[in-house]
Amino acid sequence: MRLPLRQIQTYLLTLHGVTISSGEIVELLHRMKAQMQPQLDALKAEIRASPAIQADETGWREDGSNGYIWSVSTPSVRYDEYHHSRGGEVVKHLIGKDDDGVLGSDFYAGYNIHQGLHQRCWVHFLRHGHELKEKYPHDEQLFTWAASVKAIYEAAIA
Repeated sequence: MRLPLRQIQTYLLTLHGVTISSGEIVELLHRMKAQMQPQLDALKAEIRASPAIQADETGWREDGSNGYIWSVSTPSVRYDEYHHSRGGEVVKHLIGKDDDGVLGSDFYAGYNIHQGLHQRCWVHFLRHGHELKEKYPHDEQLFTWAASVKAIYEAAIA
């Protein structure tokens, strides 16, 4: 249920009459992860074998420390993993070292570690083009280029 430890304790006590320490909950979570490791490894292998992987990360503060929830997805698998780092090495750890598949991501530089085909997020790409037009409102070449990029996007979604 993605609850903090204290809320897990309250839930167990309130609904099941079970009193359990935070330390024991942590130990149970560690044991559960160890037991589930073969299934987690199988999910990662399935993701790495996919011809297309979508990746994203978002900030996650835990116990006063900043970290990141990294998400990698295929049409059939979604996998999230917590890391203290936002560096490109996490990308390599999650999707592997093979460059056979297409990686879909935003423009965050950490994804540049992927040496294979890379599809950047259209929404981010179009937004950056719009921001450039606002920054350089008299650049006719920029406006022409931005219009051609948007035309490619509209043809692709059609």
